Amino acid sequence: MSRVTIDYSFDDTPGGRSPVRASLATAGDTLAKSVAALVTAIVAALPWLIVGAERRAAGLAARLWWAGRLSRRQCRPTQRFHRK
Repeated sequence: MSRVTIDYSFDDTPGGRSPVRASLATAGDTLAKSVAALVTAIVAALPWLIVGAERRAAGLAARLWWAGRLSRRQCRPTQRFHRK
């Protein structure tokens, strides 16, 4: 058997620059992807936020309606307290 020597070298930094420069070069792309993910999450959650707001508004309206009924009922004078 003969001896085979393989020498392999790979530089994965863009343009062969230092890792710090490569990081700074790709920072804009990373920021853009992060903002895009944030927009996607907000758009995905928006219908659920609207449904939640509608339910809270309906609950508040029902509570206010019920409180109004109770206050009108309690403030209604009865005949035994009226003087003739």
